Amino acid sequence: MIEVLPLYFLASAILKSYIGNQPSDQDIEVQNEIKENLLRLAYTNNKLTKNHLKMVLLSIQELQQPLLHKKLSINDLLKKHDISHLGKTLEYLKNQIQIDLERLNNKTLDSDNDFWESQYALHQRELKNLVDSISVKAPSFHMVQNTNLDMDSFLKNMDQSDAIIKLDSDEKDIYAFILTKNNIDISYVASKKDYENILKHSKNSDFNFKKRNILSKKVVSKTNGKNFIKIIPDITLNPLPVEYLVSPEQVGSYITSINTVSKHNENQTLKAIVFRPDYNEKRNHTAETLVRSGKFELPYAKEETSYINKIFNSRNMEAANATKQNFLKEAPDYNMHHLAMHAVVNPENDNEGKLLFQGETDDDYLKLREVYNLSLDSQLITLSACNTAYGKVDPIEGTLSLSRAFQYAGARATLTSLWRVPDRETSIIMKSFYTHLKDGDRKDVALKKAKQDYLRNQIEEDLKHPYYWAGFIITGDTSPIIFPTPWYYYLAIGLIIVMVFVLISLSRKRINKGLKE
Repeated sequence: MIEVLPLYFLASAILKSYIGNQPSDQDIEVQNEIKENLLRLAYTNNKLTKNHLKMVLLSIQELQQPLLHKKLSINDLLKKHDISHLGKTLEYLKNQIQIDLERLNNKTLDSDNDFWESQYALHQRELKNLVDSISVKAPSFHMVQNTNLDMDSFLKNMDQSDAIIKLDSDEKDIYAFILTKNNIDISYVASKKDYENILKHSKNSDFNFKKRNILSKKVVSKTNGKNFIKIIPDITLNPLPVEYLVSPEQVGSYITSINTVSKHNENQTLKAIVFRPDYNEKRNHTAETLVRSGKFELPYAKEETSYINKIFNSRNMEAANATKQNFLKEAPDYNMHHLAMHAVVNPENDNEGKLLFQGETDDDYLKLREVYNLSLDSQLITLSACNTAYGKVDPIEGTLSLSRAFQYAGARATLTSLWRVPDRETSIIMKSFYTHLKDGDRKDVALKKAKQDYLRNQIEEDLKHPYYWAGFIITGDTSPIIFPTPWYYYLAIGLIIVMVFVLISLSRKRINKGLKE
């Protein structure tokens, strides 16, 4: 069977070249068939080497790319970020590279091979620099445009303590590619039916806690000794809590694709803003059953945002100030955003997803489709509301959630929820998360510690059920937030230096005085 693999690689390359960026429905069917056969071959053949699996993984990723181009127009992305003028340069360089390659491949046209090789190298460098420049200004462009992955360099740059689990599925089953610095492997995870059943029951507080971990022992053994696990979800399924997919000793987070693995660690001046609307509707809910969905008041959200405002000195947009209009106006000027409010999500219709800012009419609420049009540069956007990581599953893009929309809008990381999260427990976890974030922890570590704090401090056993604490996930860049050093630190250091000089001066005077006597 191993001899068949090159044929599928060739079919994958030919199909990608043939359909370009505008695949038809029939093309999509063929792509899915090739992908499913590659998965089955990779899993059932134990003679495959690391290089074979690398080629399978790259082929599957390249098969998905034309679909993304169909959904998202590159020109629209450039226009949204006000860098349309770079689009022509981008196309020019791509055309020049194609011309260079044709000249190099057809030696009868030109004998000056060295010249065209130098031109090809020059245009490749210019294209890389241009794409890097655009990607800084337009993160969503990077997600779509950056399709060529050097897997060897990628693995070489991975930390020894990291692993990536990339979930992919065929019609019935889910598999996991396990990537570490020194290896690529594949393992069976679960049937789609079991996965979906666990996801369905996870949202209910009566779900059996003991049955939550679905990863096979083989997957767990292959990530043994790795501290940080990044999970790339299968595009046909909504994500699960990371606690269901990693061991208790590991820290898990989500990323949207291998291309989006990044290590941002910029010393930006933190500018945080908090939005919390007031809702007038009252219901007879106990604290245990009050969730952040609907339009009723959220008493613990106020406590949550007050705490965040205190430790970050953030801009506070509450009640009448927490409007959609104010968010659209002010959000681009800040690089950390916390939204504590109600959200409405319809998994059957992605257009109905929305955040309920202050107001009474539908126009007062921020729709999912409007989020895609935003241009943000945020280190972290927290959507402290219900179902913000959940949504309609699109066969091309995956889960069309509010989390996904904010990533396209420019969020490097999102903290979002997988189900209807309870108000009180959400507030507890959020306050603890931001405390650990302020202390310098990575985002994924801060969230894990917050969940551990909740379980350690919770007395009632029923409230230790995963429904109350496991619903929040980090997606994207997990690096810590770099906080600027407060001015009074420098003042204190200056005063200490002055005092040291004064003490040295006084000591010398006493010594000189003693010598004279």
